[in-house]
Amino acid sequence: MSGSSAGRVIDERFELITPLGSGGTGRVWRARDLALHREVALREVRPPDLTSAESDPQAAAQLTGRVLREARSLARLTHPNLVTIYQIVDSPQLAHPWLVMELVSGGSLSGRLTSGPITPFEAATIGRGVLSALRAAHTAGILHRDITPANVLLRTDGSPVLTGFSVAALPETTGLIAADDVMGSPEYIAPERLRGQERLVTSDFWSLAMTLYVAVEGHHPLRRQTTTATLAAVLEAPIPPPAHARDLSSFLAAALVRDPAARPAVEQLDGLLTWAIDGSTAPRSAGADSPPTERDLPVATAPPAVVLRSTTRKAAAARARRRRNMVLGGSSIAATLVAALALAVVPGLLDDGPATSADDAPATSAGADPATTAGAGPARAPQPSGITSSPTATEQPVTVAPSPLSAQAPDQLFAPAGVRSMIATIKPKIGTKVKRLMLYDQYASIEAPVRGNAKLYDRYDYRDGAATKSIASGSTDSDDRTIDLSTVNWDALPGLLKTAQAGLGLRSVTSSYVVVDFGLIDHVPSLMVYANDDHGSVSLRAGLNGKVTRTYPRT
Repeated sequence: MSGSSAGRVIDERFELITPLGSGGTGRVWRARDLALHREVALREVRPPDLTSAESDPQAAAQLTGRVLREARSLARLTHPNLVTIYQIVDSPQLAHPWLVMELVSGGSLSGRLTSGPITPFEAATIGRGVLSALRAAHTAGILHRDITPANVLLRTDGSPVLTGFSVAALPETTGLIAADDVMGSPEYIAPERLRGQERLVTSDFWSLAMTLYVAVEGHHPLRRQTTTATLAAVLEAPIPPPAHARDLSSFLAAALVRDPAARPAVEQLDGLLTWAIDGSTAPRSAGADSPPTERDLPVATAPPAVVLRSTTRKAAAARARRRRNMVLGGSSIAATLVAALALAVVPGLLDDGPATSADDAPATSAGADPATTAGAGPARAPQPSGITSSPTATEQPVTVAPSPLSAQAPDQLFAPAGVRSMIATIKPKIGTKVKRLMLYDQYASIEAPVRGNAKLYDRYDYRDGAATKSIASGSTDSDDRTIDLSTVNWDALPGLLKTAQAGLGLRSVTSSYVVVDFGLIDHVPSLMVYANDDHGSVSLRAGLNGKVTRTYPRT
């Protein structure tokens, strides 16, 4: 149906005025209710491509049924932050059904973000409204499963309205997942859903948190060049700490954990959002823009208490029961998806760019890796210099000529002097050996091993010459190895950033960051340098000696 359909009357009552937008389930129109003399939104329930609908009527019928399920699920709920469905228009005289809905005049959050990121206060206010809507839906046994900026509408007063329940899981359905169809937007889908856990309320919390992350940061941290690569990133890629979230950071840190049982209950998340909204009078969270008042790594004053530690499967299951995680029924993604992720997604991340020859590999360290013993899984590559499995390792860094870009301001963490100053600051308290370092130009997040048990870590946030201990901490599923930051060739960092920002196909760089950790697949320590623009990200991988081993350019 084209814009020339304006003026057409549906069901002898609803006059089409102008199209508001379109998506995968049909076009939405501004319309006039001729009986009640008010404006409404009319959604035509049909595939956007009528040719494909004619060639695959079964798929078209499934789509129609899915959208009608949305209408029926919403009709059960009355909540100020849920879009209101007035009626379904479906008769033999119409080619497809229509939904008559509340007209939300303020546009969508997605549209709002086209003009730039929003403030943490605004994001927290929107998030609290959406969380309230989710609580009502979850109480009714309905999971949303597709929370994105496009599915958060805004009234003219700024209050949010959650829509987009067409992929919702309802109590009477045993599963809406086909073997080759993971419903939901890839960038916002919770990682456990890719592993077959389809009925967890905390999956919606992940998607909400990712939506708010994008809203305040202005980019998606896990978006990649292909859907397959994006799904792989959702499963395993580190999420850079937000640089602009301020008091919203605590909520994001709590909800964006990959163990669904480790995410807080809705009451705790609501408390974190409330704390963020009241941030002007509340204590500053770790990672806020204003610097801490002490420089010796004090424990930051925390928002409402939230337990964020990942533990064993048994403990996680017990915690899930205590938090009433509302597991609504059994449903799993077929083995086809798992195989596709294993065979297509991961190789896509490893083989997207040219690799250097084998003689570029860094030198090995002394001592055997305990993970290579029988029964411990696949053998890992030899340990490069700078990796320690015990406090006795004394390897020295590889010397590489510094880049001319090293002459940056010493207070910038992308400058060699800046990152070395950070290392000197944290050394008296936590040493120089870490599990992971995430580095921005003016901000860093450090996962430092707990004394006496390097499988556990505490997180510290560093900004403006000072560091504070974050409320987030956790454990690793691997071994007790660490990376010694003092052995990294930081003089190579400016050149690596320049290559990522200017040599891999980006048009206009919006942000960059660096991750120092163990490789996702080969478990070899490395520097991953990421650069983003409005359309995605590129990256490169380098050894601790600063030599590039692989690039992932824009294709």
